[in-house]
Amino acid sequence: PLLGTDTKQRRSPTSTSRVATRRNKSHSTSRRQEMMKKLMQVNFAGGGGPSVAWDPATKGKGVVLVDNDRVATSRAGNHGVLATEKLLSGVYSWDIRVLSIGDVKGKIRIGVASMQTWNPERGLGTNRKGPGAWSYHCNGWVTYGGRRKPYGDVYSERDIISIEIDMSTGEIWCSKNRVALGLAETLDTDFVRQKPLYPAITLGKGDRVQIENWRHRRKGEARGGPSQRTRTLPRHWGSGRPSRW
Repeated sequence: PLLGTDTKQRRSPTSTSRVATRRNKSHSTSRRQEMMKKLMQVNFAGGGGPSVAWDPATKGKGVVLVDNDRVATSRAGNHGVLATEKLLSGVYSWDIRVLSIGDVKGKIRIGVASMQTWNPERGLGTNRKGPGAWSYHCNGWVTYGGRRKPYGDVYSERDIISIEIDMSTGEIWCSKNRVALGLAETLDTDFVRQKPLYPAITLGKGDRVQIENWRHRRKGEARGGPSQRTRTLPRHWGSGRPSRW
């Protein structure tokens, strides 16, 4: 260059455009990473759907609720509570995480109930006067309208029981620790018509459970729960090798 001339070269419009593009891409990537981080936090905290908890207005006298009413424990045998979310139409599923077992004989019952016949101080599904509730007992049987029959595996502390109900057919499916157990029950039409139904539990003294991962799929949407008997379970249902049944 000639003496006295400015050796500092200006960037061309094309070069400036490339720098701006790189900055925009970097900013966009950061935003996507932040969004994914938030989504992961939501998924680990509660499945990414509407929050679900136990309803204090429906609990038995022996039931104590903590952790924003998501965790229930009992100071007496066969006392229970209903969840806040209603079962109206479509397909619903949720998880019950067993945190501790107090009664060595086992009294945890996980299932659904109608508000019309709900008794918070009686074993879920044991009322023989009518099909007002259904439950999956921790000793492996299911109870419906006072009738008991063998069904699946026993479950205990640190197990996760997933329940799915199709309100159009009355079918209930269960899984234990992300492994499907198959069709558990087909509810009577008269029972389903008592809707809204509610997720429900009854507990023995010292039992402690948490409700989480509330999901709802409307009729016609792609299936996402354990009712597909030959389907591989989704990845978010557990780590490790997917199960098939």
